[in-house]
Amino acid sequence: MMINDDYRLVFTSKEGERVLQDLRERFYDRDTFVRGETDTTAYNQGARSVLFFIFRQLNDFQPLDEKAKGE
Repeated sequence: MMINDDYRLVFTSKEGERVLQDLRERFYDRDTFVRGETDTTAYNQGARSVLFFIFRQLNDFQPLDEKAKGE
């Protein structure tokens, strides 16, 4: 079993989908830039990059615009 299979196993369960949605709302579907606060912006971008990684592991990554079109 490969690691991305483990990600799919965890995040495709009912509970995993709920957790992934919560993470997405907190760290992905929001602005990360804070004017004049480079440290905060960098922190926010780092948190967002974790979601990019998870989406890639799930082979389910689509840019936000494309996700919105499919919903």
